[in-house]
Amino acid sequence: MSRSLKVGFSFGLRRAVVRLEGAVRPAVRFFRLR
Repeated sequence: MSRSLKVGFSFGLRRAVVRLEGAVRPAVRFFRLR
């Protein structure tokens, strides 16, 4: 596996995790308020 490909994959994975966190956080806040 080339280094640039590995870096790009890890970067994309991190972005996906951040996006998932951004989607989950408001839901968690909503459930805590109820």
